[in-house]
Amino acid sequence: MKVDYYLWPADLLANYVIKGHHIAILQLISEAKTSFGHLVEIYGHEYPQVYEMQNLFSFCAWKLEAHFGKEAITILPYVRRYTTELKKHRTKRKSTLYSVCPSIHKMYYEHKAEKLRFDLLLKLMRQAALPAEDSPVFETTYRKLKELKTRWHELTLLENNILFPKIIEMEAILNPM
Repeated sequence: MKVDYYLWPADLLANYVIKGHHIAILQLISEAKTSFGHLVEIYGHEYPQVYEMQNLFSFCAWKLEAHFGKEAITILPYVRRYTTELKKHRTKRKSTLYSVCPSIHKMYYEHKAEKLRFDLLLKLMRQAALPAEDSPVFETTYRKLKELKTRWHELTLLENNILFPKIIEMEAILNPM
């Protein structure tokens, strides 16, 4: 059964994104870091490109962790504030001093940048001239990366196509021009 996230209120969807996707992605990052550590330990001395892949992944992981922190600081407070204001039955609601739109624009940009980094990393791994391609360590690392990319894709679709437009709509209701 497919869940219709369009029907969910923004605050519930934001909590689901954090508890369902952010935490799962952070767990996958931790597992992939361990897998890369094993890959470097076994093949790094013979194949320097393994270090490059690990460095690219480490940068990607750092950017994802920073991205989640930015979302928690810049986007989620707006969701909570807008939800609270919209639940009030009075006609006079508090408007906001700042718009959430610049922060959302930055999130869109970061979503695309991380997708490109995942694509590059997976391409480098596919093209790596390692005899270890049939090894369980290489396969585990590659599988973790693919799973991480899939979860990231699901998350960005949910945020870009449903959550962010809901937040922008809430802001438009609270701050009509």
